[in-house]
Amino acid sequence: GIGVSFSWIPAVSMVSQYFTERRPLANAIASSGECVFTFLFSPLVKWLVEEMSWQGAMAIIGAIQLNLCVCGALMRPYQPRRRKASSKLSPDTSKVDIYNLATAEKLPLVDLSLFKLPEFVFFTLYGLFNVIGYFIPSIYLVPHALSNGVEDYRAAFLLSFGSVADLVGRIGCGWFANLGLLKNMRLLTIVTTLLGVNLMLFSIATSYWLLTIFSCLFGFFYGASVSLLITVFIDVVGISKLDNALGLSLFFRSIGCLLGPPLAGALVDITEEYSNGFHVAGLAVLISAVFLVMTDYVMSRAEKKSPLTKEEELAQTEMCISVGAVQGEKMTDKLNVAEISTNNTLCL
Repeated sequence: GIGVSFSWIPAVSMVSQYFTERRPLANAIASSGECVFTFLFSPLVKWLVEEMSWQGAMAIIGAIQLNLCVCGALMRPYQPRRRKASSKLSPDTSKVDIYNLATAEKLPLVDLSLFKLPEFVFFTLYGLFNVIGYFIPSIYLVPHALSNGVEDYRAAFLLSFGSVADLVGRIGCGWFANLGLLKNMRLLTIVTTLLGVNLMLFSIATSYWLLTIFSCLFGFFYGASVSLLITVFIDVVGISKLDNALGLSLFFRSIGCLLGPPLAGALVDITEEYSNGFHVAGLAVLISAVFLVMTDYVMSRAEKKSPLTKEEELAQTEMCISVGAVQGEKMTDKLNVAEISTNNTLCL
């Protein structure tokens, strides 16, 4: 858990800083390796455990994971460059993205002021309930298939089929989000709702082909939601506070990780039906969709109070980028800090 946190948060943060116009697709492509890994390793891990015991399998997987150190050594944080005022900008550029370009303010290590934002609180609650539904299917999919008479190796391939659909969902949804036909928040709400419905109906899948269809649907909707997660997070808090927000959000998501599987396991033990584990997952995901609706409502009300039109906001964005570049030169020359603060205030 600590290793994943230390590697995942900086990676997604750097990708998001490098991209603005095509951020959803960039995040989708950057995270697609997870799908490939699951597709290839689901049958392989099962074979390794049978041939080398679980200790040998874990040693090999750990050696493969050490390559993350090489990837991390090659990554470089984004260094803003001076941009002309006429630079092409996306209409979806957030106001906090503008601020991030126009100021060099150093944020606190842990920014608890984020909890003063109702949209951040609702989105964090979305993550807490949503993550419950993410891990339960991967735990109970194979046992559910085996209980319905599916052969051992065919059941293992269900996870691989879901991984392929996951990859299609990530890339496809990332591409669709870049078209700007629908707000990212509302697209995520639709995808999350469909994911919850799919999990609730998983109990009707008793044949191998039905299990394959539902596994692919789960993978597709799961991948689509993952590709949108970071982009929507930036829409909520802005790129400048992404690292702090992700850290705090992951803390609460870890609570969902701890509660979900034991809760589903207790219900399965009582009822002796693996399908009830999917009901727990589906209900939790549907509850998370409600918090997405609340987040969207709060953000929409805040946008209506803004006196700027889209065209005026874009014009102000371009002006702020120019001012931010000029300020960077002034800070290099160690000129008056008060003058820089005044210019920042004018921009915002």
